[in-house]
Amino acid sequence: MGTPTAEQTREQLELTRRSIERNVDRVVARIRYELDWRARLRRDGAQIAAIGGAIVATSVLVVVLRRTLRTRKDGYAIADFDSMDLKDVATELRAIKQELEKQRDGGGAVAKLAYAAVGSAAGAAGRAAAARLLGEEEPGGGHEGPRPA
Repeated sequence: MGTPTAEQTREQLELTRRSIERNVDRVVARIRYELDWRARLRRDGAQIAAIGGAIVATSVLVVVLRRTLRTRKDGYAIADFDSMDLKDVATELRAIKQELEKQRDGGGAVAKLAYAAVGSAAGAAGRAAAARLLGEEEPGGGHEGPRPA
């Protein structure tokens, strides 16, 4: 084998330079594509909308539960906790949890996130209901005193 001549070396350098330019152009185009928020919104819009919908649904659920469980100005609870005991609350929470676990097995990541959020809200509602049943102060200081008999 002979040593490469100056002309062959220049040709190799030129080919290498062109290859590097093409690769750099591809990398720059890929980076611009990934950083373009409009293109990402077109690609991932459905997933973003589903996550947003799950967040909104969870927020609405929390607001509805808070309104249902809060006390009126006359001191009586809107929900009828007087006829329930702690076992009833525990049974109801177990039933909700089992139903959520059944539904959780059949969904994607967004559905699992929504079910986890709803499960957390149900747990918080159960704790608030148990606190009212036992006449204890709710976490967060929502209890305003004993209910009239």
